[in-house]
Amino acid sequence: MKKEKKINYSEELEKHYKVIQRKLYLIWFFYLIFPICFFLVSYSLKKNSFTNLVENYEEGIFRIIQYILFFIGVGIAFFYDGITNFLWKKNFQKDISEEKLLIRYKFYLFYILFILDLIGLSGFIGFLICGNIMWLEIFVILNVFLVFKCFPSCPRFLNMIYKKTE
Repeated sequence: MKKEKKINYSEELEKHYKVIQRKLYLIWFFYLIFPICFFLVSYSLKKNSFTNLVENYEEGIFRIIQYILFFIGVGIAFFYDGITNFLWKKNFQKDISEEKLLIRYKFYLFYILFILDLIGLSGFIGFLICGNIMWLEIFVILNVFLVFKCFPSCPRFLNMIYKKTE
């Protein structure tokens, strides 16, 4: 009977992770600030008496565009766990070397945070169309909380590695 080779991701992987941790924090912080900037710009526009870019946004193609933007933002927020699991399964398999694991984790984190920022972006475009800042506020709050869920800490990374590659 042949024994399967089990990779032990422990101290070595943690050491390698500590080397790239600062870069991951910077990437994460940039994606955290991105939706907040959308809110600050929209708040500034609203204070300077911005109403909306489209006069009849309740009719025609702009109504459909608003529905599409709303469903993009809400869909990403509600299906976040499914999206992350799908991307994780596509990028990580068993028996991956530690170097490839860390490189793939960087790209995984980048993709997830980019997808999450689509929530804030769709809210901002919706604000520009109709001038409703409440819609943007809700989307920015969703965006920020989900970005906090992606915080790239070493224990979270190791926990994901052990759970997903077993």
